[in-house]
Amino acid sequence: MSNGWSIAEAAAALGVSEKTIRRHIQSGKLKARKVPKAGGFTYLIDQTVASELPASSRPTRPAEELLLDLLKERERLIASLQEERMKLVSQIGYLQSQIHHLQDQTKLQASSIPSSQEHPRSGFWIRLLGR
Repeated sequence: MSNGWSIAEAAAALGVSEKTIRRHIQSGKLKARKVPKAGGFTYLIDQTVASELPASSRPTRPAEELLLDLLKERERLIASLQEERMKLVSQIGYLQSQIHHLQDQTKLQASSIPSSQEHPRSGFWIRLLGR
């Protein structure tokens, strides 16, 4: 369209969403012409009025920079989580060794206590009769 931008073209050129362009047209912040087309109409935005778009609607940095920053932040988060995971794995290993040590001590103490099977108790009538 040589005599203006479509909503999609204006959004791409200005680095905002189509929804933002539509919202600014509806509110009157951005001037556009309604042009009939098959099945309805479309808006044409003059390329010279693109400067009318409020500065708050324009991205302050290119989308590629934002995505790279987001990717770097995610990489830092992943590295931090991996480091925390390694600390937790080592703590689990330490605690498992403590559990095994305590189980061994419990077994040793249990073996030093005479069990009731070594000295079976006899009923009082057997003791009474002396058998």
